[in-house]
Amino acid sequence: AVLIGAPLAYLAARFQIRFKGLLNILIILSFMSPPFIGAYSWIILLGSNGVITRMLHSIGIPFESIYGWKGIVFVFALQFYPQIYLYVSGALRTADSSVEEAADSLGMPAARRIWTVTLPLLLPTLSAGTLLVFMESFADFGTPMLLGQGFKVLPIMAYEQFVNEMGGNLSMASTISA
Repeated sequence: AVLIGAPLAYLAARFQIRFKGLLNILIILSFMSPPFIGAYSWIILLGSNGVITRMLHSIGIPFESIYGWKGIVFVFALQFYPQIYLYVSGALRTADSSVEEAADSLGMPAARRIWTVTLPLLLPTLSAGTLLVFMESFADFGTPMLLGQGFKVLPIMAYEQFVNEMGGNLSMASTISA
């Protein structure tokens, strides 16, 4: 989420992009969709019999389905990057741009300026955003349940301990939940 949201926010904040307002609206709208619905959408597109999967197979490109831990990480990144985008956009709007301008006027290359000036200014926002995204993905039940296919994360483990055909282990379910 950070690798998608932060560069996108930087580009939107520092460069003149056509239809920037529409881009912001689309990113906010994607943030509003529930993760469970997003996971189903990705299954329809990239599942074992998904639209894109069939298309890729028909032109001879081998493609694994979205199921497993890689699919969970992919879907979480696409579901939660709007949060990082919004946090970083806000931080870039309120950050003192004179520091970047000073580095530019002293002849610092753009790539070095991003690493030595802009990134340290954004580090508190990036850390807080990363922590919030981690906590939301850590607590999400629906996406790993739909996409995991045997890959266990804590919410699934707690659910399986609580709802078990053989009587379940309620103390283990509460321990995992806590």
